[in-house]
Amino acid sequence: MNLDLVLASIRPDREEQATIDRVVRELTSRISDILKRDGIKAEPRLVGSVSKGTHLKDADIDIFIVFSREYREWEMESMGLRVGHEVLPEGQEKYAEHPYVSGRYLGRKVDIVPCYQIPPGTSIISSVDRTPLHTEYVKDHITDVQRDEVRLLKAFMKTAGVYGSEVKVSGFSGYVCELLVLNFGTFMETIRYFSTLTGPLTIPEDRELLSQFDAPAVIIDPTDPGRNAGAAISLESLSKMKMLSKIFLSSPSEKFFSMVQPEGEIFGGSRDSTFALFTLPRPDEIDDVIYPQAVRLRNILMGLLSREGFLPIDSEVLVNERVQILVECERGTLPRIKVHEGPPVDSKNAMDFYAKWKGRRRLRGPYIRGNRLYVDVERSEVGLEEVVRNGLRQYNIGAHLNRLRDSLEIIITAEPDSGMEIFRKYLSRQIWP
Repeated sequence: MNLDLVLASIRPDREEQATIDRVVRELTSRISDILKRDGIKAEPRLVGSVSKGTHLKDADIDIFIVFSREYREWEMESMGLRVGHEVLPEGQEKYAEHPYVSGRYLGRKVDIVPCYQIPPGTSIISSVDRTPLHTEYVKDHITDVQRDEVRLLKAFMKTAGVYGSEVKVSGFSGYVCELLVLNFGTFMETIRYFSTLTGPLTIPEDRELLSQFDAPAVIIDPTDPGRNAGAAISLESLSKMKMLSKIFLSSPSEKFFSMVQPEGEIFGGSRDSTFALFTLPRPDEIDDVIYPQAVRLRNILMGLLSREGFLPIDSEVLVNERVQILVECERGTLPRIKVHEGPPVDSKNAMDFYAKWKGRRRLRGPYIRGNRLYVDVERSEVGLEEVVRNGLRQYNIGAHLNRLRDSLEIIITAEPDSGMEIFRKYLSRQIWP
C-alpha cells in the first residue's frame, strides 16, 4: 500500500486549492470592508482545517468574525448575522451556540460565524469562542509533513464512521485528530497506539485524569487544561478505532481511506423475529438538537419492550426527512399470562400483597417460589403496538418530539425491507466488510 497515492486522492488538488484561496481572500476582504464601513470593532479570521492546512477534499470553509468583548451577546450575534447575510445573500441562518450564516460562494460551502475575542488564559463565553485558540495552537506546533499525517487520520476515521464530534457520530473532531498526530508524530504511530490500547484513551497518559473526567476518552485541551477535548468520543467510537486499527495493520489497503463508509453484506436466511419501525415527522431543528431526542426515544422503547417481555435484540436510529427508530424483537405478541412478582415472605408487605390479590381477578396464586410471593395475572394488552402506544404516554421523549407523539406511526413486520435505508443500515452492520 502506497500512502503517497492515498494522499493524492484525499488532498485538494491545485485547482481546488486555488478556488479555496480565492474564496477566503474575497470573503475576508469583503467582511473587513463592511466592518470598517459600519465602525464595528471586529475582524474576520479564517479558522478550522483550511486555515491549518489539514483539510480534505471538499472541506467546508469556516470564517469567524471575531468581536470585541465590549459588545453584548445579542449585539454581537445581530451584527454577525447582518454581515454574514451581506456577504452570502443566499445564505441560511443556522444555530449552534451562536447563530451563524451558512451558504455557498464560488461553489464552496462557507460558514460565517460570530464569536468573541478570547485572549489566551481568559474565560470563554461559549465553546465557539475557543475555535480561534485551537487554530493558533495547531498552526504554531504542526509541521508541513504532519499536515498530511492528519489528513490520513481524518480519511481513515471518516471511512470508519467515527470522524466528527456531532452527536450523531460521537466521534473524533478534526481538532482531536490534529492533537493525536501532534502527540504521536505520524498517522502510523497513531494507528499502532490504538491497535494496542486497552481501556480508556488518555492524553497525556495519566490514569488520574479518569477520575476528573467521566469519559471513555480524555484528551486534555492544551489551550484550556481544564477541558477534555475528547468529551464527544463515545465508547463505541473508541472501540471501532481500536478494532479497525488492528484490522488495518494486519492487512493494509487503500480501501480504509475511501472516506465512504462501506456497506456490509446483508446475509440471507430467516431471522424468525419481529421488527417494529417507529417513525415521526422531523421537527425543523438541526441534527444536534433532534438526534439526542431520537436516541432518548430509542432507549425508552428498548426499556419498555424489555420490561414488557418482547425481548428486544437490537435497534437502529436514523434521522433524515423523518425520525426513524427500528427495533428487532424476539417476539411481537405476548402470552396472556403475566407473572407479577411480589415481596419476600419476610417482608412487612407480604400480608398486604396476599390480601390484595386474594380479592382480585387472577389466573393463579398468590403462590411462593423460593422466598418470594408471586401471582399470575392476565394481560390487558398483548400486541407490541398497543403496549407501546399505551406505555409511551408516561414518558417525556424530548421537547420537540413530545409535540409530535400523536403522529407516531408504527409498522410491525416479520420481513425486513432491505429497500429501506434504516433496514439496510441495521442488517448490514459489521465492523468491516
